[in-house]
Amino acid sequence: MIAVALAIALLSGADAQPVDAAADAALPTAPSLGLQWKRIPDKFLLVKYFPAAAKTAGVTGAKVDLACTLDAFGSPKCEVYGETNPGLGFGDAAVSYMGKGQMVIDDGKPIAGRRFRYFVVFGDWKPKA
Repeated sequence: MIAVALAIALLSGADAQPVDAAADAALPTAPSLGLQWKRIPDKFLLVKYFPAAAKTAGVTGAKVDLACTLDAFGSPKCEVYGETNPGLGFGDAAVSYMGKGQMVIDDGKPIAGRRFRYFVVFGDWKPKA
């Protein structure tokens, strides 16, 4: 019963709303757009933001797929597109992690509004065979 209440509370987080999969199915990755990190989020933030609910549940990692839009300063504003262990807080953690970064592009065009896909990996996540 407590696990169900915890899952419901975690799933109702405002920052973890999934994006429209049909609209963003073909989102390019950051490198394919020529985007580079000006200020990459510190790797230690992945440890700091590792969800407590995941630790409690014994989950040691996850991969989060994000759809991001850059603001005028190159800061990514992201939404969760998908995650390997949903409902444990990894989506919110990945959004927070990406918010600490800043990107640039060298094509001379404005960076605001550029949309891309980015993957954040927590812990020892490994794809299932």
